[in-house]
Amino acid sequence: MLAVSGPPGDETAHFQAVRAARVPGETGRFIAWFNAASDMHPAVKAAVAHLWFVTVHPFADGNGRIARALSDPAMAAQDSAAPYYSSSRQILKTRESYHDMLEKSRKSCSLDITAWVQWHVRAIFGAVSRALAAFERTVEKSLFWAKAKTLPLGARQIRALSSLNHGFLGTLDSQVYAKMNSCSLSAAEAEFAQLRD
Repeated sequence: MLAVSGPPGDETAHFQAVRAARVPGETGRFIAWFNAASDMHPAVKAAVAHLWFVTVHPFADGNGRIARALSDPAMAAQDSAAPYYSSSRQILKTRESYHDMLEKSRKSCSLDITAWVQWHVRAIFGAVSRALAAFERTVEKSLFWAKAKTLPLGARQIRALSSLNHGFLGTLDSQVYAKMNSCSLSAAEAEFAQLRD
């Protein structure tokens, strides 16, 4: 399989897959290596597994998706926090640099994949950072609602606070509060004043 782009006559070859006759053997070698115990750091193993799988390219379609999905179990083998972040999702957020780095690594005449491993490890760190940020937001929301439960709030006030806590864009004032809750402006002003206090 040859991956190309561009108009006919002016194509750019991005990748030449392993010949079909070699795919079963190479896939078997990859699976044995992936499942074997290793002293390799899980982030490095995830990077190598990703590159190796897309280089073997055993399927007509979906190789990149499978390779990205392999990162998570490779990390989970030694990282108890792995179920809480997704390197696959992070890689997709940097799709352009991902494809550039992948192409450079596969076209390199040397077997040095250090640049690819570094790129992939940074993607994993990005995924961990995003997971930590989400965790911190969850904790903040939990603490907020724990405090809110101790206050004498009505259903409309809870609805307004919930909206604010879930990414409300704009400014919440008594007029917006009235529209949000389909109530009179006077009721909104009184309830909104309670919230400000």
